Order: sequence, then structure tokens, then C-alpha cells
Amino acid sequence: MEKTYDVKALQYISRLSEGGMRDAITMLDKCLSLSPTLTVETVVKALGTVNYGVHFELLYQLASHGSLKAVEVIETVYNSGKDIKQFIKQFQFFVLDVCKYQMFESFKYIAIPELPEYKTKMEDEDYDDCLKILDWARQLNADIKWESNAKAMIETAILVFCKEE
Repeated sequence: MEKTYDVKALQYISRLSEGGMRDAITMLDKCLSLSPTLTVETVVKALGTVNYGVHFELLYQLASHGSLKAVEVIETVYNSGKDIKQFIKQFQFFVLDVCKYQMFESFKYIAIPELPEYKTKMEDEDYDDCLKILDWARQLNADIKWESNAKAMIETAILVFCKEE
């Protein structure tokens, strides 16, 4: 069976491996064990990378000051058994990537995979709102670092952020 690949999928693996050749090879092997056709979609599926849909939903809710829906996103993440602190850390990096995409209009400098629906969602967000949310997420990460009840602190931060303005 012939193996085919999309250059964007290889570039995505490269970004995920952060320059580590062994990591890139391991990721590539894992992807090819799932499918002989390597696309960005198969890489995302095989590696179980960040669920960008959840991140986009939280970003949208924060930008539109939808405190109820934003808290529901956190509740869903928490109830799924994921580490809530790690989720917020990933969210901060995600928002940073959205800001970089908006600034440079390129997937070259970000870890978000180059998919049309992600491009559309990133272009729909307001840059100034994203910067405010990025700063909010940065501060929240610092605040919850040693917090034993991170979920309550995250929800509090959401309610305060959404009430502002």
C-alpha cells in the first residue's frame, strides 16, 4: 500500500515536535499506523492533539462575555476528567496562536493545524479582544499554579472577566 502525505501535515508534525527529530519520527509513525494517507486531519486524530473546538468555543464565549456558556465549557472539560490547570495552560497558548495568526495572517508561526474552518474562526475574532483574553489567561495561569481548587478560581475569573466592560 502506497503512503501519501500532505506537506501541511508534515509541517504540523514539525511544529508539534518543536524541533525534536525523535519526537517527530515517533509522531509520524503513530500517524502512519492509523492511515497510510497523511493529512492534517489524520495527524490531529492520531495524536489526539488539543481539541481546538473547545478552545474556540471558550474564546468566543469570553469575547462575547457569555459567562454561562464559558462556565459550561469549563464544567464539561472538568467532568471529562481532564486536568483543568493544563487545559487553561493550553488555552493560553491557543489564544497566543490566534493572536499571532491575526497579526501575521499565516499558519507558519502557530501550532494550530491549517484547516479552513480554523482559519475562518480565527479571522472572525477581534484582535483587541484576543489580546485581552490572552492577558487574562496569562494571569489566570499564574493565579492557579498552586491553587488546590483551580476550578472555582477559573470560574470566578470567567465571571469577573465577562462582567467587565
